[in-house]
Amino acid sequence: MTKEFIWHASRKRKTHDSILIEYGFDLDNNRFGFGRSVEVEHPDGTECRSKEKIPIKVRSIYIRIWILKWALSIGIRGEIFLKHKDRNNFKLLFGIAGFTRHSFLQGSGTCKHI
Repeated sequence: MTKEFIWHASRKRKTHDSILIEYGFDLDNNRFGFGRSVEVEHPDGTECRSKEKIPIKVRSIYIRIWILKWALSIGIRGEIFLKHKDRNNFKLLFGIAGFTRHSFLQGSGTCKHI
C-alpha cells in the first residue's frame, strides 16, 4: 500500500529490506483501532508484517490519510501522493519509512507473510 509512496523516488534496485512503521488509527492491522504496524518488504518482492521492534535507518517521515477509496500521503520533504484504492477504509497514520541491510526477519517465525 505505502511502498509506492515511500520508494517512488528511488529507481535503484533494492538490496535491503524496506521497513514501514506506522502509528495511528488503522482497523486493518490493529484489533482495537489504535496501535503500531510494522511492514517489511524484502528485495525479492515478498512482504510480511512483524510485531517486533526493528532497528532501521530512517529515510522518510510521512502522514497518510485513507478515506473511502482514496489515500493521501504527505512526506516531510514535500512529497504528496494521492492514490485510488480498490476498497473502502479509514486510516489516519503517522509513518516512518526506512531500511535495514539485515534480512533477519525473512524466513523467521516472527514475520507473518501477507
